[in-house]
Amino acid sequence: MKFKLQGKWLTAASLLLLALLSFLFLWRVAFKGDILLSADMLLLYEPWRSELPGAKAVPIWNEKTADPLFDSYGLAVFIKESWRQGQVPLWYPYVGLGLPIVGRAIGQALYPVNNILWQIMDVPTAFGWSAILHLFLAGCFTHFYMRELQVGHFGSLVAAVSFSYSSHLITWLGLPFTFDPMVWIPLLFLGLERSMNRRDWRWSLLGVSGVALQILSGSLQLASYSLITLALYAVARSLLAWRQQQNWRQAIYPLFYTGLIFGLGCGLVAFQILSTLELVSTGITRAEVDTSLYIPPRNLLRLLMPDVRGTPVDGHDLSSLEFEAYLYFGLLPLFFLTASLFSKRAAIARILFGIGLLYLLVIYNVPPFYQIFRYVYPAFSSLGFYRSLYALTFLWAAAAGIGADWLLTERPQQFLKRLVGAGSFIGAVALLVTLYLAFISKYQARHFWNLPLPPDKIPSLDYYFANLLLFLFFFGLTLSLLWLWATARLSKTFFMSAAVLLLVLDLFLAHLDFTPTFPKRMLTHPPPSLVNLQQLAAQESEPFRVSGVRNMLPSDTTGMYGIASVQIHDSFLSARFSDYANLTGLRGAGHFRDIIFEPASNALLDALNVKYIYASRQVLTQGDWFSVLERMGQPQVISEHPQAGQVKYWNIGDWTQPVLFAPTNSILSYPGMLPYPATLETAIAVDPLAPVQGSITFAIYVTRPGQEPGSPLFSERLEAQDSQATWRPVVVDLADFAQQEVMISLVTSSNDGQVIPGGWADPLITDSSKFEQVYYGVNSIYRNKKSLPRAWVVHQVIPVANAAEAKERLAASDFDPTCEAVIEGELPQSVQSSDVMEIPHFVEYAPNAVKMEVAMSTPGLLVLSGFYYPGWSVYVDNVPQPLYVTNLVMRGVYLPAGNHQVEFVYEPFSLTVGLYISLGTIILLAVLLGLDWRFRRLSRENQCNE
Repeated sequence: MKFKLQGKWLTAASLLLLALLSFLFLWRVAFKGDILLSADMLLLYEPWRSELPGAKAVPIWNEKTADPLFDSYGLAVFIKESWRQGQVPLWYPYVGLGLPIVGRAIGQALYPVNNILWQIMDVPTAFGWSAILHLFLAGCFTHFYMRELQVGHFGSLVAAVSFSYSSHLITWLGLPFTFDPMVWIPLLFLGLERSMNRRDWRWSLLGVSGVALQILSGSLQLASYSLITLALYAVARSLLAWRQQQNWRQAIYPLFYTGLIFGLGCGLVAFQILSTLELVSTGITRAEVDTSLYIPPRNLLRLLMPDVRGTPVDGHDLSSLEFEAYLYFGLLPLFFLTASLFSKRAAIARILFGIGLLYLLVIYNVPPFYQIFRYVYPAFSSLGFYRSLYALTFLWAAAAGIGADWLLTERPQQFLKRLVGAGSFIGAVALLVTLYLAFISKYQARHFWNLPLPPDKIPSLDYYFANLLLFLFFFGLTLSLLWLWATARLSKTFFMSAAVLLLVLDLFLAHLDFTPTFPKRMLTHPPPSLVNLQQLAAQESEPFRVSGVRNMLPSDTTGMYGIASVQIHDSFLSARFSDYANLTGLRGAGHFRDIIFEPASNALLDALNVKYIYASRQVLTQGDWFSVLERMGQPQVISEHPQAGQVKYWNIGDWTQPVLFAPTNSILSYPGMLPYPATLETAIAVDPLAPVQGSITFAIYVTRPGQEPGSPLFSERLEAQDSQATWRPVVVDLADFAQQEVMISLVTSSNDGQVIPGGWADPLITDSSKFEQVYYGVNSIYRNKKSLPRAWVVHQVIPVANAAEAKERLAASDFDPTCEAVIEGELPQSVQSSDVMEIPHFVEYAPNAVKMEVAMSTPGLLVLSGFYYPGWSVYVDNVPQPLYVTNLVMRGVYLPAGNHQVEFVYEPFSLTVGLYISLGTIILLAVLLGLDWRFRRLSRENQCNE
């Protein structure tokens, strides 16, 4: 007696297989405890790169997967802790001047799936398990949608695997705020299809929940693509119904249920939608700075060979766009997709294929489709429509499932043989194109694809050959399988098993390397300088911000440690904050969404409450620091050693830095002008490669012209055998020599006459009126003495009409934020001058509310260097007061003389209105369900009475 799976048992087996595949694809997460966050990316940046042993030797696996680590990990930790403390995470205080959370794609603050995972496990682990769960959900929903189309279990499984492990989904797998929304699109289609099939509007609630979860999971952009896709599908189904039945009622059902899904779904999460639209209105859009979203046609070759042009993993990726926008969902599904267009369900398959083809024409800028779509959907340029590829993949995977079901149940032999023949021709063309690319790679001839490329970006012949062999292997297996099935040489069970196995191997081998995992300990081992910064933060009684320099502490890495940074990377970077950063004159080069600063300080940066400057010593040679070696030139050398005064590079403690070579009995002198009150910063050590004994004395003398050297400003003796493991920092106060010509002399000597190879680390002159060194190392930390507190009072207010006038005043050379402020609007009363700078006392500094007490000697304006954003309100002595846009980006409130309690509260109107709409939608939904239940009950009673 043979056991045969049928019905629900076969469905359960399919779902079990999909669950198993999700575990196998991320087996390191499931079974080794690794994390999906790209922890290796930290090693590209300071302080990790220079301070963690061996960091520079670790290869970076996939640089395109950095966003979750730098943008959403710290935010996720914050959201988790906020919920645990009973607070709604509305405002994030650790980047820039603060950011709203609700409505932000990377936040997922109100997304129930990940929030539950964050609460039951640590956040790094939860990122990996979230990916496993969402991979399963993508396959599960696709499978049920296909079953609703009356497709068999085999076709449903083919569609589920093809979609779940397709290129576009796996490319974004490590980015939950992009990947998670994609997996919900099958649920929208399932809700629509089941509602139409059963003529029951209640099944549309599946689609409603899909819309709501897709929007809550992150990207309103991706949700809009899903809704556009669903709307096109509904219109096509409506036209098909009218054509087949000539019944307007039947034709209107798809449109009605789609409208229900759209309206109720968006209504349930109106608070998220309105918050996102508000956020977009304040930020810089891509269209304002960058409209180059062109994807070259060569990228379509990846539909057959995913790695033909290289990937980020192997270092051959040509551009981010080509990597993010390529389409591959297996070779076998391409044949199934073709078969679907001639199957018994060809009408549905052609709808799915046609919408997907329309998307492809738009994405690749084919006229007139591109122009029409751009006119109908104006946000096309700023959002990048290529990310709709996930919808295209779902549509084509579903059509492939229809084709697979037809080939299995009908086995059309003549069609299969023709399909194999056509496939052989396509394979031959792909082979010729690949060989052509290899030829171009070899000889670098210029042609219409704009080659030659830089040599390190051109895949080698070996690389082309390896990918060609892999393509031929899978293509040959695919053709052989279809031929054997066409000639009836395989059983149905064997054909189904072989097809699924071939598909899984194809997609796994194509995409497995794109999502690297790493040991969790890589995130839990902070560098020494960062530990010191945490200790400094623990000692501070008032809030403060830090500013990294250049590649120091990228994006939101300080948020991992609960430290606020003025730096920011934001998809919707505030136009106002961007303008303010430009006004400082210290904004570093980078992407238009980045704000980083150079190693210096001025009044506008000080006003941002930047209390600590954190920078690599290699970049502290400009601005308010300068290198003695670079600024003062070659030293005057008195030494018997021929190499004295030369610059060498020593590696001590995995820290390589320039060293002024000073063997014993050497005097290295630098004449020059000290432009400001200064400190001399350096370090002393003995050559780590010289096994010597004895002691060496280091001394620093500073004299004015014509003066004899007096006592040294610094002197220390090192025992050579004890000083080779680390640098000994040296700080010398030169404030008495400001604005004077001086001679700085670095002297080394030995009491026992031995020649010991001593050295001075690159000496830096620092403006001591601005900065105080609090930590010395390859990455040093400085206290900014000019930093303003988080809140202060000014008694000179300059009213302006708009942001343009505010920028003009802030740019003036005589603007002083310590005593004046620029506001957009008019104060109710005039302020009065005061000799005292009132500093408020913070009673509470929470993300969503700031409470302080302040004693005012005369009326003035209280300035808080928190970001002015819609939704912030202010209460003075529990009475609401006008909140003014101050200094372009800050918040200000007028205070009369006397003692006051001031409270800033984040209570966004958009969120409030959205919650009312959402509540109204829930009530409406409850009423509709109640009426429906009542109507059905009465209908049943009437039937019983009859």
